[in-house]
Amino acid sequence: MSQAIREKLAAAGKSRDIKGVVEVMKENMEDAEVIYVSLSVLVALSHNMSHDCDIYQKMLENDDKEGIAKLNDDCKQMVESGALDAAIEAAETHQADASVQELMCRILFHLGRSDEAAVGAALKKSLSTILAAMRTHQQHAGVQLCGCGALRNIAVGSEHKGLVASKGGIDSALAALLLHRAHAGVQEQACGALRNLAGNAWNKTKIASLLGIEAVLGAMKEHSGHAGIQENGTVVLYSLALDASLLNNLRSCGAAEVIMSAVQAHTGVPKIQERGGQLIAMIRGDAE
Repeated sequence: MSQAIREKLAAAGKSRDIKGVVEVMKENMEDAEVIYVSLSVLVALSHNMSHDCDIYQKMLENDDKEGIAKLNDDCKQMVESGALDAAIEAAETHQADASVQELMCRILFHLGRSDEAAVGAALKKSLSTILAAMRTHQQHAGVQLCGCGALRNIAVGSEHKGLVASKGGIDSALAALLLHRAHAGVQEQACGALRNLAGNAWNKTKIASLLGIEAVLGAMKEHSGHAGIQENGTVVLYSLALDASLLNNLRSCGAAEVIMSAVQAHTGVPKIQERGGQLIAMIRGDAE
């Protein structure tokens, strides 16, 4: 990579000139080094406007209308500047390069959910590219973590849950869970993806049929001290339990014992306490 390009990207990053980064990418799409550095700049910029599920949830809880509006505007700017299209094209051009795939998924993970229709459409458009990256680089923890995080965010909206599943999103999230058991980051985001996907009736059956209950319980047992994994796992299993036909599956897998451990170990996490208590009652048959 030439010094001129390096300096141009550095200046674009410093001035938050997203269009300048995109221009460099379009002119050098076949150059893996230029693309890697360009995507790294976009990752940094998208991280600054990070709109991931946890941040967004806190904003909602605090009724931070100004913060939500600011993040929506920032996400919309990333789409309208052509950055997401450029990132997707880069991933498709450099399919064998795991680093490029990870950065592409990380940008989408950072942008996360948004009330802006343009952002939602762009995330939906990126779905096939994300899943292709996850299938091609199953052993790469970074790709799997960011890919699952992106799936998690795309599946927030009820209109996208079925689409993500139909393209293989449940299969990919479960594969990540099974192949990266020791990696807490992958486990948290994979369970997070399943958490959002389980809000669809057909998806519940799909998750259970692919031994998703066992996979989620395995993650919770392996990482009993990790609040994020415990919360996501608890909510996944609670959502599945809303389908009465799956309660016996949960009972036979020993879900009540695992959830009880989570409730006892994470007394300061409201969602674990709420959904965990409800789930235990449902499994034991004494729910209201």
